[in-house]
Amino acid sequence: MRERLADPVFDMAAVALQTNDRLGGRQVVPVLDRLAQASRGELRVQEELRAYRARTVLSARVVAAVPVVLLVAIRWINPEYLAVFDAPGGQAVLALCAASVAVGYGAMLWTARTPGQPRVLR
Repeated sequence: MRERLADPVFDMAAVALQTNDRLGGRQVVPVLDRLAQASRGELRVQEELRAYRARTVLSARVVAAVPVVLLVAIRWINPEYLAVFDAPGGQAVLALCAASVAVGYGAMLWTARTPGQPRVLR
């Protein structure tokens, strides 16, 4: 059943039940209650991590979009102001800026990644 479910919480419950069966303990209910409390606490932490990740991803998208939006807005309002970027050197600067924005966006997404839950039983 643990292979079919592949759930770390079920792994912990299975270990608790197996240990109780082997040792002949009579404290199954308190152990399972503590396991349920720990699982709820872990679920709360995971929800907070998801919220943090969503905020970070949204921030990364905004930070990556602001330079592009500003460049388009300035180009639309006063095209001569950005005429310096029409030359090959200006195009190279724009390419470097785009590359740095892409690297920064990727770094923010990498920072916001969440670790997977390890399996208890293998």
